[in-house]
Amino acid sequence: MRVSTYEIHFVSSFRITKRGKKKQTAGIPPPRHYPVRRLKEHHQKKKPDSSHQSPLVRDDCPPCGQRAGVGGAGDRIVGGKDAGDFPWMAGVLMGEEEMVCGASLISRQHVLTAAHCVKAIVIGEDKIDVVLGTKLLRNGTEGTRQRIPVVEVIIHERHHPTSLAHDIAILKLKEPVDFNPKVAPICLDVEDENHNFTTAIATGWGKLTEDGEESEMLQEVELPIVPQEECEKQYSPLIIAGYFLCAGQEGKDACQSDSGGPLVAVRPDGSWLLLGLTSWGRGCGRPKYPGVFVHVPSYLTWITDKIGVDDDCGYLSHLPTPPPPTTWKPNEDCIASCFSPPPEPLPPTSRPQNAEYPT
Repeated sequence: MRVSTYEIHFVSSFRITKRGKKKQTAGIPPPRHYPVRRLKEHHQKKKPDSSHQSPLVRDDCPPCGQRAGVGGAGDRIVGGKDAGDFPWMAGVLMGEEEMVCGASLISRQHVLTAAHCVKAIVIGEDKIDVVLGTKLLRNGTEGTRQRIPVVEVIIHERHHPTSLAHDIAILKLKEPVDFNPKVAPICLDVEDENHNFTTAIATGWGKLTEDGEESEMLQEVELPIVPQEECEKQYSPLIIAGYFLCAGQEGKDACQSDSGGPLVAVRPDGSWLLLGLTSWGRGCGRPKYPGVFVHVPSYLTWITDKIGVDDDCGYLSHLPTPPPPTTWKPNEDCIASCFSPPPEPLPPTSRPQNAEYPT
């Protein structure tokens, strides 16, 4: 099946223009020559110990990945249900109540989300807040609810706005969160090969059906993780590069406005690990087309490079750190050819049918 025949949509329902207006968007396949790499090739080195808990610098920092409660019943969000407590779950709002995307708390002052959700945000011009500690995004009255302005948007330098390659971004909050049983971070770590996750949970306030309305109540859905080879057969290896993973099945999926939200899995010690960020898919819950998620463990070095010095709770202290800068002296015989940078990916050769380019 040719890539150009796909009709692929962002999982978020709109992007934000500099003037604060909504604009419907649709994704397209990545450049033809975008490198294909498998997930296992991007796994970073394992931690020397198996505790999964990073040393705490402060004495008021809770352990990561702990849920205060579970619960919920009733069919919702493309086969899901009303969510229990996911204290790392955050919503990104524009203006007063306009839903932008989901996000995950990863430190006292940072959340992780999808780059395509926030690439057009201009700090100082757009009013962007992050809401935590609530299941009701707009009308929650819980005492644990917190709404904090965003003061910095850090988008991956290699993010491709049309292919959604490197669809990951960090939002820095104006002030640290107040930790409580409903506000706590998710764990970041390499995937332990012995865990062999087969299912994970996606959460969000997105649409309950492909053509339906967004949910006011936080939703959760358990999704089977789709083997990489199987997902490549459905979407083509040129689309599912090593930075993505797939999860979902017919009738169970993330949907519009769920973008940036977490895909998490529980580890043997009971803590929860951030596996992915909702990114894109073909429709919602369609047969043979699972949802596509950013593979977060592939970006641990990038995350620590951007915010490691601000992690006063030590949640990132066990993660891989960027290598120090290297110096080299070019060989006089091949100054140009031996050290030339790799070529940039070529643009798409054709426009997919029934799709539009983001503008």
